[in-house]
Amino acid sequence: MDVKQLILGPIVSEKSLSQRQNIYVFWVDIKATKGQIKQAIKEIFDVDVVKVNVAVKGQEHRRNLSTGKAYIVSRRKKAYVTIASGQKINLLEGK
Repeated sequence: MDVKQLILGPIVSEKSLSQRQNIYVFWVDIKATKGQIKQAIKEIFDVDVVKVNVAVKGQEHRRNLSTGKAYIVSRRKKAYVTIASGQKINLLEGK
């Protein structure tokens, strides 16, 4: 799998940024493994990855309030990436 297709994008929210200094949160492909995520972050941002934790968010049933139609939001996967102390990722930049 290509590195660019593996990491779908960073999660920039108040909750994800209020965590510890060295933890960054990314949306990743549902089939990605921890080893692949670690290698991709290392290649894209040129940092030393210490640990990767993943969480799979299950599919959700939602309803459009204006039309009343029901739809399904598919499963997604988050990766919590811990990098070495003293290093930093600028989420607005990358290779």
